[in-house]
Amino acid sequence: MSDPRPQTAYQRWELASLAQEPGHKVVDEAAAAAAAAEQLARELRSARETGLQQGQQQGYQTGLREGRLRGYDEGHAEGLAQVQADNLALQQELTQTLTQLGQQFGQELTQAREALARQLLDLALDMAQAMLCQTLELQPERLLGVIDQALQELPLVRPPAVLRLHPQDLELVKAVRGSELQAAGWRLQADVQLARGGCLIETCDQQIDASLPARWRRLQHSLGRDTAWLEPAA
Repeated sequence: MSDPRPQTAYQRWELASLAQEPGHKVVDEAAAAAAAAEQLARELRSARETGLQQGQQQGYQTGLREGRLRGYDEGHAEGLAQVQADNLALQQELTQTLTQLGQQFGQELTQAREALARQLLDLALDMAQAMLCQTLELQPERLLGVIDQALQELPLVRPPAVLRLHPQDLELVKAVRGSELQAAGWRLQADVQLARGGCLIETCDQQIDASLPARWRRLQHSLGRDTAWLEPAA
C-alpha cells in the first residue's frame, strides 16, 4: 500500500520505516523460528535426560528386583541342599549308631546265653553230684557196676592185682563178689582215703583210678568245665 501523504523531494529517514520493510519481517520470523528450535532442542534434551534418568532408575529397580529374586532363589537352593546334606549325614550317623547298637546287643546276648549255659551246666553238675552221692549212700551195690567197668579196661590181669575200696564198700564187695574176685587173682584191700562209691585198681603194669573224684574230673573235662568234687559231709 502506498503512503497517502504527498511526496516531497526530501524526506527524513526514520528507523521505523526500516522495520516496515518486508525483509525485516523475514528476519523476525527466522529469529522466532530459531528461538522455537532452541526451545525445542532444550525440551528434547530435558526429555532425553529425564528419560535417561527414568530408564536408569527403572533399570536399577528392575536389576535390584531381579537380583533379589535371583539371590533368593540361589539362597533357597543352597539352603535346601544344605538341609538335604544334613539330613543325609544324620541318617548315616543314625544308621551307623543303630548298627553298632545291634552288633553290641548281639554280642552281649551271645555272652549272656553262654554265661547262662555255663551256669545251667554247673547247676546240673552240682545236682548230679548230690544225686550220685545220695544214690551211692542209698544203693551202695551200684559200686559193683563201677568195679566191673574198671575191670573190663584190663585185657589181662597179672598178679599181683589189688582192688582198693573204702572199708564199708569192701565188706559189701566181699559179701557179693569176694570169692569170685579172689579166684581171679585179685586181692581186696581197704583204703580209708577212698570215698565210698569208688575204687582203685593196681596191677604190676597198670593203675586205674575209678574213685569218685577222678571219674568226676573226667566228666568235667569232657564238658569243658573244671568243678572240683565236693566230699560229702561225714
